[in-house]
Amino acid sequence: MQDVLIVGVPLVAILAGILLNRQGVESLRAEMVAFRAEMRARFDAVHRDMREFYGEQARHDLRIGNLEQAKRG
Repeated sequence: MQDVLIVGVPLVAILAGILLNRQGVESLRAEMVAFRAEMRARFDAVHRDMREFYGEQARHDLRIGNLEQAKRG
């Protein structure tokens, strides 16, 4: 009986720790998925803003070029 207690109690503690740790990993995984989705949305917003900015810059460059050309000729 003493042998069963000596082996059984630590075994149960180890198995419980593995189970609880696994639940923590699943929770962490869910948080990482949510964080990744949030970061992807932010990067997409920055990408849209940069595309709009460079589009405006191209239009301004064209207008400046036209004004400089009109001033010369």
